[in-house]
Amino acid sequence: MRERTRGTLQFATYPSTMDANELGTVYIAPYYIEGEPRGDTDQRSWSSWQIGSPEGTDRPDFDDLSEGVVWWQARGARRIFVTFDASQRYYWAGSGHPPIDPETELPFPRFSHADPRGRHQGLIATIRVDDERMDQWRAARAFEHQRRDGVRLASRRLAAGLSVEAVAQRMGVELQWILDLESGALEPFPNLEAWVELVWATQDPWPDKRQPLVSMPTKGRWGSTIDNSILVWAEELVRDACT
Repeated sequence: MRERTRGTLQFATYPSTMDANELGTVYIAPYYIEGEPRGDTDQRSWSSWQIGSPEGTDRPDFDDLSEGVVWWQARGARRIFVTFDASQRYYWAGSGHPPIDPETELPFPRFSHADPRGRHQGLIATIRVDDERMDQWRAARAFEHQRRDGVRLASRRLAAGLSVEAVAQRMGVELQWILDLESGALEPFPNLEAWVELVWATQDPWPDKRQPLVSMPTKGRWGSTIDNSILVWAEELVRDACT
């Protein structure tokens, strides 16, 4: 067991069971020290907490996952869930038969003390694999958003009766830049200011209708707009400027 230091937990949601928040339920998950690289081989541990435990109750960290399970079992905990990474897949380390996971309609898989992911080096290896998986997921998600914005931009251009050449001339860019943007393949992807200019450039009259924006926000609704679309956000800004 190790003394707690300031850090962050790997996951934020509980298993999808009706009694996931039942008093006395214990959760154990990877715990990362803030400010340190996730792939660092030092200072990696497991964090634990118990639902309904009074303020100030021990919530120890452990160098070894098995150590944490045994520690909580010795203190009477009968409902224990553990997870190894950001996948949010939970394993049952409690007493008796595992509860049913409503998502799979099967019992939660049992935690094994022999699982190498519960060792220190196993945790590091899991972190690295998980980081690679998350990087691939983020890249695929980003490309999908870029592709959708590209399709939306092409639709705007066609609806305005404009050719790719015309939009490229209005933007002062190469023809291929517009083609790559509409396909979602442009790197680096334009920032919000460029998208606002693209909105102006795909509507008429040009350039007489352009109005200056009151300000170019550095933070805002991108992420809460339709499909996380930066183009939708730019359209909203232009629309607001015209009213």
